[in-house]
Amino acid sequence: MNRYHIPAIVLLVVGVGLLVGLGYAVLSEPSAERTYSIEEVGSVANYGPDTDSMTPTYNYSELSPGGKETFRKTLDSDDGTHVETGDRGEFAPDFHPPQEMHSGDHRIRYGDTYYNLGVQSTDTGGHGLVFAIPFVLLTSTIFISLGAVGVGTSRPVFPTAILVGLGYLVVRSTLFELTGGTLPAGLSRGDLGSSVLLMIGTYVVIRGRIAWKHRTG
Repeated sequence: MNRYHIPAIVLLVVGVGLLVGLGYAVLSEPSAERTYSIEEVGSVANYGPDTDSMTPTYNYSELSPGGKETFRKTLDSDDGTHVETGDRGEFAPDFHPPQEMHSGDHRIRYGDTYYNLGVQSTDTGGHGLVFAIPFVLLTSTIFISLGAVGVGTSRPVFPTAILVGLGYLVVRSTLFELTGGTLPAGLSRGDLGSSVLLMIGTYVVIRGRIAWKHRTG
């Protein structure tokens, strides 16, 4: 093993890290989202419990601890809405929308006032990762393959070239963040093109250096 193998090992580690990160993201992705909205209906004196028999009615004191917390967070929000994400079994058991509708209303008596608490349920099921998964899988496969081939080669060049191109993109993106977005643009097609040119240039330079050493050595 020589110094040429260091970039190959780094590429292997990055590829494996991408796979591990993807697995963690898939496992930790919430499977459902619930959006709660609240609206004051009227006072107890003017709005009797039989006004709308189709809407389930609860006293605040009857709610579970989770239901009380959800109700208060929705009531105290600035815009009258509150969003929760997680697995389906983690939500307050008091507010289950009909499965065929995925939405529903609940009337809550809180003090001397009735409130209408609407709930909208959405199954996410990792949909936010749909477009990221193929890209990460392809990238990690390329990195691991090139790294593995590089480790088995006496003087691998591709890993070094790829790391130089990736390093440029990382530095470019970091500078953009550190300057608060004052650079002309974030990562663009021009940056990707520059990265590819750097990879090609690095490969040519290292290959030329190795060939020169062979001729003069």
